Amino acid sequence: MAGGLATSSPTTLPLEACPDCDYALAGLPAEGVCPECGRAYDQETVVLYGRGGGAHANLANSTKRLLVVQIVSIGVILASVWFVRYGRLWWWILTAFAAIAYFSAVIARRRTGRRGGMAQVRLNAAGFVQDDSPEDGPNTGPLRMVAELFILMLPSSFSMVGGPSRAIFQIIWPAAVVLVLTQRFILPIPAAARSRRIVAGLPGGRALMPAWRGWWTPAPAPWSAVHQARVEPLIKPSAEVTHELVVHATAPWWRPSDREPVHLQFRCTPDQASELAGRIVAWQEFARQDQRLGVKKT
Repeated sequence: MAGGLATSSPTTLPLEACPDCDYALAGLPAEGVCPECGRAYDQETVVLYGRGGGAHANLANSTKRLLVVQIVSIGVILASVWFVRYGRLWWWILTAFAAIAYFSAVIARRRTGRRGGMAQVRLNAAGFVQDDSPEDGPNTGPLRMVAELFILMLPSSFSMVGGPSRAIFQIIWPAAVVLVLTQRFILPIPAAARSRRIVAGLPGGRALMPAWRGWWTPAPAPWSAVHQARVEPLIKPSAEVTHELVVHATAPWWRPSDREPVHLQFRCTPDQASELAGRIVAWQEFARQDQRLGVKKT
């Protein structure tokens, strides 16, 4: 499975490797415990690998085209800062070094990671979850999020180093950083904890839980929270990705990322895409009929 589903069996969706440690499950029973990491697995859970789309795209899991565009954009920003704030050479050197170090780490992960930096999606009757950085560890996760926030805020940060409105920007820019941190990392915590409790109590829910690595570990969601899910071929497919899976769910306005909990571009055959779409429809219908899968919409 280089970029999505196994292509050797076009009418089935087999689980060929452990979702947590990538240990090959060939020759093992259809349901059991991974000999490498000890996590349970089964063939009822579909696991996809691909490139993140929409709000789920980051430098590590996005397509190569987006990676190049972002690298060029940051280069243009740094060049602009150099010409506008030439007198603050130390600041320019610091930001340039940090940007280069971050992009180097991203490219290294894409080239040497188990799945080339791909995002992971797990789905079964209990619900679904997208892990945008499945190769993160307990320590690398926070460092990655801080680096991504730095890159995100870099375009506006040069206003801190001088200019006629310097005093105003020294207030606005830190406030914007606090706002982004709160919206991305703090507000989703209660909803994520509640979603984990709901899914964990459902049949098959444990198989959706990524290995715990901290409060930032992605939380699965039940199908009852979904109002639309679609599997469609890409308008411009490539050797790496051919189809797109998008799930839309109900979420309050202050959690925009929860409105699209899954957005993945992956590779599969048309028959596999058709079977996946059929399974999703069946899971949604099961969720509507089974009261245990009901959640109170916020």
